[in-house]
Amino acid sequence: MLLQGLYIMIYAILFSLLEIEMEGKYGWAENMPTPKFFYSFTLYHTIMNIIVILTLTYSLHFNSKPLEIIFYIMAWFLIEDTMWFMLNPHYTIKGYKRENIWWQGKQEWYFGMPAQNYIGLAVMVVLAFLNKDIRLLYNSIAMSTLIGLVLYLAPHYHKFHKKTHNKKALTNKFSKPI
Repeated sequence: MLLQGLYIMIYAILFSLLEIEMEGKYGWAENMPTPKFFYSFTLYHTIMNIIVILTLTYSLHFNSKPLEIIFYIMAWFLIEDTMWFMLNPHYTIKGYKRENIWWQGKQEWYFGMPAQNYIGLAVMVVLAFLNKDIRLLYNSIAMSTLIGLVLYLAPHYHKFHKKTHNKKALTNKFSKPI
């Protein structure tokens, strides 16, 4: 069971790092060649969300009940979205503010987080309660602990990112400077 939480954490963090590589400081696919598709979702986000839901549903269905799968999908989206800001050197934990994030600034924020995070956490609590499995609580604690570790290590990643993303580092003999 703890392996499922670890899997969700690693998958979500790697995906957030991939999105940081693609989007840089321009979140919500602002500078990507993708159209708005479904309300404020872009076609990119719609496809990405479907891929994540299918991947998690398939990979977890062997050992999990349906409510657990939904619990882990919610956890994945909360972790991935939050880690995008915490690991992105253009935002970091200090820049995670309503006024810096136009695509989440339209909703209410409470105690430094958008309302969607509280809704997601509430849904996870309800799902854990309905599932009647204490292991989901243990996994939540383990995932929270790992998030704390990632937040502690985030400044090191920011330094690495800045070092590897300067113009000199992004130039090689086969390409022009970006």
